[in-house]
Amino acid sequence: PNTFQIAIGKVAKLFLPEQKYTPWGFGANIQGKLRPVFQCGTSTAVTGSKGLQAAYTAFLSTRPELASGPKNLSAVIQAAATKAKVLVILSDLQGVDIAKVQKTCHVYSHLRVVLVGLGTSPLLKRLDHSTIGKNLVFLSIASI
Repeated sequence: PNTFQIAIGKVAKLFLPEQKYTPWGFGANIQGKLRPVFQCGTSTAVTGSKGLQAAYTAFLSTRPELASGPKNLSAVIQAAATKAKVLVILSDLQGVDIAKVQKTCHVYSHLRVVLVGLGTSPLLKRLDHSTIGKNLVFLSIASI
């Protein structure tokens, strides 16, 4: 398993392991078109960490262009704001505009956003365990 697959398992077990989830990806170039938000896998809803991992693995096996950037997390937050109460985003934070994420979270203040950072980004080290505003929290996968 890659870093994202391991992180999916850890995070989903932390947040209600048998919960239904909508498996989204972000920042992919699919058939020559940049998609800020897209569905991973064939199902619009999956159950638990195994369902999320299966959706991610299925997408990777058919769409190797996943994670080709840029990472517009604001588009993901905006899309989730009409469908969810809590949004958990896994990202290495490379190329992420944190100020824009903060502004978007402020606009959609009813949505709780947990941004889980993967890897060793200096930005992640600075933000780990930070709460920015009333609805945005940063965590490092290493601290989970």
